Amino acid sequence: MDEQSMFFTSTIKIIELAKLIYSGHKSVEINKEIAPLLQMILAMEENILSVKSYISKLEEENKTKSQELVKFLKWEETEKQYELQEVAPGIRLQVKKEGIKPEETPYWACPKCWYDFIAVPLNKVHDDSYTVGYQCPRCEKRISWFTGKPFQYPDSGIV
Repeated sequence: MDEQSMFFTSTIKIIELAKLIYSGHKSVEINKEIAPLLQMILAMEENILSVKSYISKLEEENKTKSQELVKFLKWEETEKQYELQEVAPGIRLQVKKEGIKPEETPYWACPKCWYDFIAVPLNKVHDDSYTVGYQCPRCEKRISWFTGKPFQYPDSGIV
């Protein structure tokens, strides 16, 4: 029985019950009429709870999707401030473009965090005559390469 027909049926039962009470019938007859009515009311309350639970779930999903959208829109703005540069043969990293406000010390962004929509500067952890290494403080990804000669930073200003 769908909700609309259940509503009409319960309305009819209530009217019949009111007629029984008004006409002075015995309480046994009245109780017989009340039992199915109470079952219908209980079924309707269960449906209402089910619908409320579903609405709550949808609201939570909507909130999560809205937060993801805001994060993505903010990331689009951040992403426009960087460009992919080859820092060593075969190694490309995101570098903040020059002239972008606010001015920051140039840095290379962690490629793993970059794909998680976070621009995290790599920290220098190793430098000797022939190799250089960087590590992300967030995900601890290490990037290093063999230079074959004393390493010199490109003109990007990164130290």
